[in-house]
Amino acid sequence: MHTVMLRISSPSLDVKTLLGRFPQLTPDALWQRGEPKRRQGVEETSGLSLLLAEVSSGSSAVFETRKTLEALSPVLAELRRQSVSCVVDFGLFVGGEAQFTGSVNLLPEDLAWFAERGLGLCISAYPTSDEDKA
Repeated sequence: MHTVMLRISSPSLDVKTLLGRFPQLTPDALWQRGEPKRRQGVEETSGLSLLLAEVSSGSSAVFETRKTLEALSPVLAELRRQSVSCVVDFGLFVGGEAQFTGSVNLLPEDLAWFAERGLGLCISAYPTSDEDKA
């Protein structure tokens, strides 16, 4: 399984204004600067995360992510103008029988496409096992 998230954050981001201006955004998580973090300390930025794709293969993850981000072009352009950090995180669930290992193949043209939109990239691996299903 591949889950792709967009994380948007900045110390000066006004999340409420952003969501009011772009109501098509449906965040999976929100946080505000100064709020307590889950583990310790306080949030240094305000931001949100959005699910971009949830697919079974790396090639589908890249294709679906680019398609979803194309629809968000006006949002991304506004965030870029405000120097807000936007990171696309390709999450891989690995270790179980269905997917012992996983990968996402980013070709040079993919990397250029993300860079042209001011998007950072992250690849995260989340260990899982078939024992988790029992």
